[in-house]
Amino acid sequence: RLPPRERRVPAASPSLPSPSPSPPVNSAGQLPAAVPGINLAAGMQRLGGKAALYLRLLHDLVRDSAAIPAAIRQSLAAGQTEEARHQIHSLKGSAANLSAEDLQMAATAVEKAIREGRLGEIELLLSDLERALTQVAVSVARIDAGESAASA
Repeated sequence: RLPPRERRVPAASPSLPSPSPSPPVNSAGQLPAAVPGINLAAGMQRLGGKAALYLRLLHDLVRDSAAIPAAIRQSLAAGQTEEARHQIHSLKGSAANLSAEDLQMAATAVEKAIREGRLGEIELLLSDLERALTQVAVSVARIDAGESAASA
């Protein structure tokens, strides 16, 4: 063990992405009262009231989920039902953790249909999922713009 004055802090790894800047939150450090599709109060409670963190995670959800419906279609077309179920299960969990309730419900319906082998219903359910994803993306954009459901 090195004495305290000789300890070295390893340099940051150049392969790691730099953290993204904190997303905008109103001057009081709070989110709007309501936006469609997201229970902001419940999400904030889960994250201990950390509005900037919550909004960053919502941005991540929007970014990371955009291609999931197409990926599920592709997996199912290739007969990879378990892969499709895994993809939707992950999305459902992320939506639930962030209180994106409409998205969670749509993902639950897709997951259940896959699990039960009701593949004839999948296209309609994936359309519902895409609408819920769009709703979350629009709501996150409204938060960024400082709008709420009342001003929409």
